Amino acid sequence: MKLTLPTAPLLALKINPFGRFSIKTTILWSLLAFGLLSGCAREKGDQATKNQSADATLVSAAIQPPFGQIRISPSRYQIDPQRDTLLQLASGTSIAIPAGIFQTLDGQPVNRLVDLRFREFHTAADLLAAGIPMRVQRDNGPEDWLQTAGMFEINGSLDDQPVKIAPDKNLTVNLASQVDGPYDAWKFDPGTGNWIQIGTANLPVKPSGEFAIPNAEAERLAMLGFSAKPPVNPVVANSKRAPINIAEPDLRACPDLLARKEKLVLLYAGSTQRQKEDLQALKANKWYEPKLTPTSEPAIYHLTMKDEDFEEHVFPVTPNMSAAEKEQAQAAYAQELVEYEKYKVLLAEARTQEEKKVNLQRIFQLKDFGVYNYDAMLQNNWLAVNAEFKVKGQPTSLIRQVQVYLVTGDQRTVIGFPCAHWQDFRYDPTADNYLVAVLPGDKIVYFSPADFRQQRANLEAAGSKNFVFEMQQFEKPLYSMDELDNCLATIQGFR
Repeated sequence: MKLTLPTAPLLALKINPFGRFSIKTTILWSLLAFGLLSGCAREKGDQATKNQSADATLVSAAIQPPFGQIRISPSRYQIDPQRDTLLQLASGTSIAIPAGIFQTLDGQPVNRLVDLRFREFHTAADLLAAGIPMRVQRDNGPEDWLQTAGMFEINGSLDDQPVKIAPDKNLTVNLASQVDGPYDAWKFDPGTGNWIQIGTANLPVKPSGEFAIPNAEAERLAMLGFSAKPPVNPVVANSKRAPINIAEPDLRACPDLLARKEKLVLLYAGSTQRQKEDLQALKANKWYEPKLTPTSEPAIYHLTMKDEDFEEHVFPVTPNMSAAEKEQAQAAYAQELVEYEKYKVLLAEARTQEEKKVNLQRIFQLKDFGVYNYDAMLQNNWLAVNAEFKVKGQPTSLIRQVQVYLVTGDQRTVIGFPCAHWQDFRYDPTADNYLVAVLPGDKIVYFSPADFRQQRANLEAAGSKNFVFEMQQFEKPLYSMDELDNCLATIQGFR
């Protein structure tokens, strides 16, 4: 089924078209969203809202981003429709766009730049911020919960009007996935608020080409003072330098050398390219008026001398190390070596993380724009709970205005429960679960994995009786995806 939305702004990302409901479930949740289920809904909207079209109501009911401030903005690309284009995204996803692929909705070829918008969703934070209900209703069976291996939204427009993909063309999305194994392909149908299965048991593939060390991480570490070059042992390096036999140079410009107790031996400190020529010149000539002057480089001096024609020559030199200097240099080298090894570990970790992002790709051949997903049915040992939720220090009516989300399935399943469905709550006690809800003002309340473990015996013993989940409030409102990521990590005990 092709994705058809009522207006251009809907297709152009004004509404995030995510949601997974049957018509029955969607209508029920739509009523819930507009305050028609007593005691559990948000406040009623105005009469104009109630009179929206059925399609718009279904779409808006299925898509309920819980945050007022946090949004996942799409990446935008200007595509020349008359040439083949390959987009390589930072996430590891690539999009192949053949020439002549775009048409207007009435079938006319598009020859001007098309605005392509793309978003992808992988983590619990992504799913939560997008308001993605991860339910699918079977025709002749109960609803299932989905566990994602990666999803995305793609749309195209010309002059703010939607375009479509030509019937004889395919747009290919190679979606980066951090999850191995077979997953079914799905497409969201906004007309029903449900997901349509479009492929089965898809296996990911390895992307081609060599992976480059992430330059951004190398630059970040350099700003922190890490060096990308391995340190050189100065004691060993000095022992390999060629000595220069110059008797009693003038040291008046170098008081540090005048104070030395050890015999001064000068060593050649020039580049490897000039060493042979300079050393030959030093041996071939007689030299007069030698003097040393310091340079901006530590332990490097200029040896200035005149030849038999009284022409001045300058040679870079370094003094032999005293016993104390050798000890200090060795200690400094050991510290530099520790820092360099730390740099290599940090860079290797960054490389590993980046490789995980692009380790696998799942291929979609698209005939329509819209929302696509690779998912598996979440198979767990469910424990049904007649749930009630409350927030410490807050009136019960506050939590009843919003959905409570269960995050489970390795953080790749997010299931929303409005209070009308609290009695349908279930979870897998053997999985790593937590609950979050977003109160007005983008304030997070939560029930952590540690809370689940602590209350496991009480949950199992509750049976048909109500179990009250006492949720705690995060200390401050959230305003960005980074803050949401950090908040969820804190809830899980990672911060």
